[in-house]
Amino acid sequence: MDNRLFRKWVNPKLDLLLLILMSICLGATSGVSSSISTYMVSSLAANPADASLSSYAYLAGMAVSFPLITKLKDYFSSKELLISICCALLSFNFILSLADNTVDIVLCSFCIGAVRMMGSILMIINIIPILMPRGERYQMYAVYYPVSLLVSPLAGMFQVWLSDELGWRYSFHFSNIFLFLTLLISFILVSGKMHTRRLPMWKFDWFSIFLLAGCMLSIAFIMAYGRYEDWWDSSKIRFASISTVVCLFLFLIRNKLLKQKLIDFSVFRIRNVRVGIILMFLSCFFFSLTTPINLMMNIAYSNNAIENAAINAYPILGYITGAIIAFLYFRRYNNFKVLLLVTVLCYTVSTYMLYVIVDKQTEAYRFFFPMFLRGVAILVSYMTIGLYIAADVPAEKFVSSTVILIFTRSFFGPVMFGGIYSTLLYYRQVQLLDKLAAWTDQSDPLFQHRFQGANTANVDPLLAYKELSMQANLSAIKELYGWICIIGICMFIVLFFFPIYKKQGRNILNWRENKNKEEIAATVVV
Repeated sequence: MDNRLFRKWVNPKLDLLLLILMSICLGATSGVSSSISTYMVSSLAANPADASLSSYAYLAGMAVSFPLITKLKDYFSSKELLISICCALLSFNFILSLADNTVDIVLCSFCIGAVRMMGSILMIINIIPILMPRGERYQMYAVYYPVSLLVSPLAGMFQVWLSDELGWRYSFHFSNIFLFLTLLISFILVSGKMHTRRLPMWKFDWFSIFLLAGCMLSIAFIMAYGRYEDWWDSSKIRFASISTVVCLFLFLIRNKLLKQKLIDFSVFRIRNVRVGIILMFLSCFFFSLTTPINLMMNIAYSNNAIENAAINAYPILGYITGAIIAFLYFRRYNNFKVLLLVTVLCYTVSTYMLYVIVDKQTEAYRFFFPMFLRGVAILVSYMTIGLYIAADVPAEKFVSSTVILIFTRSFFGPVMFGGIYSTLLYYRQVQLLDKLAAWTDQSDPLFQHRFQGANTANVDPLLAYKELSMQANLSAIKELYGWICIIGICMFIVLFFFPIYKKQGRNILNWRENKNKEEIAATVVV
């Protein structure tokens, strides 16, 4: 291959091994992940909303990175980009290991999300031609998604163990070890071959990126802090809302006036794109159930982060199974509806199984099958919707459709539904706690015996409140699962009768032609 990433003296048989190794090393960096957020909040005496905002900022960074990398890769060589990405991630991780205020943590998380996504795209662009010489998209996704989804839970398990043993700040030093290895490989083995410069950096629309990032961070702030700040009664929430509207308005006006648009919204005229984006947004309705699942595990295992991380690794087998199912299906059939129905069915059954096991003493093994089905559904939905959107999109509009899909899947859907679930659980828990308190008869001998104080014959009000609050949380979680099951059944019925485009032919890319590189970059991110 003339466009190999590595130097000529490196054996081509080692290319795949080196690329996978570098991908895993980059994937070990994920900002303030949910695995270690508990340690961070307790160590810094922070608000749980700070951890939520850090996670949302990381997702926002991922969403804005793709327009950047598609231009940067035409201006800089792969070696320059990889070295810059590794150095940037090393610096941000080091800052996080020392940070003790929310602003630094959120900004670093945003930058890590953007930079790490760029590195992942560079890796996949070079991996796919080796694994998939025919260039069919379903083959790409069957390899790319399992690899990308496996790294985070496995790295999260080790980071939790490290945080539990040494402290949460050491998890960033752990990530830096892998980044340093990637940096060494980039310095020594990666070729510095330069591509043709097609766009001067000063001509790139940096201001639109700034507006888009400002809009997303403002939305993230509203969803993370809304219920803590009492929504629009707070001046901070009102300011964030105004900032969201202003940034979005300026971005749309600027995008309309510029000849070189950052996002071409005319792509919505294509039915596949419209329907695909809606389907991806609705799949986030199930995907964002991480919030109630983690709350349920915190209750069942008394905030044992190690146990939670182990359970969050259960979907790994589901990712692999889902990739195999989708690969074998699209190898023979072109009908998208079947796997879309399978996705909704797996999500609904998984949610129902979680509904059944809601209890404060749920055994860990009972989470396996619902989390397995959840992993299958996530992988199948990613592959199917990505292929559906890519079916008939012209090459000149492929990048725009990709940016919109990333924004919906990686940021807007998870942030919106995650924030809604968190808010609903909070308010419903308060309502149920009031009902339980009203129904409680403190003169009941059984109640007095159950909540008797340690050194007194009277009822301990704190002990009673703790138990009633736990029951209210579990009841709120169970109610939410029940409503999601009902909505899932309705979605299955609607989708069964909804007309879904059946692809008549294969979309094949020629990896060896440089003119297809931008479409390749967009394809692997879809």
